[in-house]
Amino acid sequence: FMKTAAIIISIFLPGAGSLLMGKIVAGLIQLALAFTALLLNLTGIGILIGGPIGFVAWVWGLVTVARAEPKAPAGSAA
Repeated sequence: FMKTAAIIISIFLPGAGSLLMGKIVAGLIQLALAFTALLLNLTGIGILIGGPIGFVAWVWGLVTVARAEPKAPAGSAA
């Protein structure tokens, strides 16, 4: 269930699903790229740069979540 939720979240907010799956560094970078892309897109001409950056962050976020192994719950034997 956790992986499915992470994929759905990643569709709407790149990086959030990666954070949910425990990929902290990748998730923070993806969120930063998505935020930067959003700011560039708001400038109008910046969409030429922001669009591709946002797309890359979105695809990278989905791939990261799809390839991530769910973490075992705390306190459970592995």
